[in-house]
Parts: sequence; C-alpha cells; structure tokens
Amino acid sequence: MQFVGVTAYPIFWGLMAALAESVGGFLLLIGFCFRPACLFLVINMVVATTMHFHTTPGDFMEKWSVASHAIELGSVFLSLLLIGPGRYSVDRE
Repeated sequence: MQFVGVTAYPIFWGLMAALAESVGGFLLLIGFCFRPACLFLVINMVVATTMHFHTTPGDFMEKWSVASHAIELGSVFLSLLLIGPGRYSVDRE
C-alpha cells in the first residue's frame, strides 16, 4: 500500500489483501456477493500492478512483463464486474 500513498497499518492492509484474494475467490466460485468481490479483487490488482511498476528496475518493457499477470487478472475481474454472475449464482433472483 505504500506505493499508492498509504503507509499506516501495513499488517491490516496485508490481511485485507489476503482476505480479498481467498474469500473473494470463493465468493466468485459460488456466485455470492459477486460484484463486491470483483470490485475488491480489481482494487487488489491495481495495487499489485502499481507495486510491480515501482519496484521493478529497468525500462518500461521489463516492468510491463513483470506486472502483466496482475494487469491480466485485473482486466478479467473488471470484465466479470461488468458482466455479472450469471444464472447459476447462489444469490440469483
């Protein structure tokens, strides 16, 4: 979080990232609270991309190759956020 300007409570933010990835992944799997889980995962991937761009030495292409996984997952979660859970989700109306 220090790469986006937040330096307070690093253990708390690490716990929040771990919860977003583990609980958010499970919620995506079953389709419960789908859009909030996707939103938290998109935010997590934005922070991960920012961290990779700030800590990787070298030119833009080297930074891009290291951060590409977080960028890809962020775009997948953003697409899922816009698309929605589908007809087989647990909280379907």
